[in-house]
Amino acid sequence: MATIRKRKSGTYEIKVSCGYDINGKQIIQYKHWKPEDGMTKKANRKGGKQTGSSL
Repeated sequence: MATIRKRKSGTYEIKVSCGYDINGKQIIQYKHWKPEDGMTKKANRKGGKQTGSSL
């Protein structure tokens, strides 16, 4: 499952859990996404979700 968090700089941090490794440590992938200028709040959310699903 992905978690999307807005950062102070106006970018979004997308964090995805990819399960656990052989030692029981959780595998997490991060991606930062910057919306294009002029995008609406709804378009920002949609773009962030699409980016998160590509991880």
